[in-house]
Amino acid sequence: MWANDPVPLYPYPSSPSYRALWGMPDDRAWERAHAHYLEAFDTFSDIQDERPLPLPVLEDGCCGPRA
Repeated sequence: MWANDPVPLYPYPSSPSYRALWGMPDDRAWERAHAHYLEAFDTFSDIQDERPLPLPVLEDGCCGPRA
């Protein structure tokens, strides 16, 4: 029995799932993986935010708008 819904797998850079999708990571690896994660799943775990935000939105929220 799970105490919560499982979290969908995240294709983090250098993981086998990341390399199968895009090859070796580059400077945009985290952005690519996160965007794919948000596009690939409609529902997320009950321990996550209802809908995780894209990385640019998160970065703007903590560091101010990027130039």
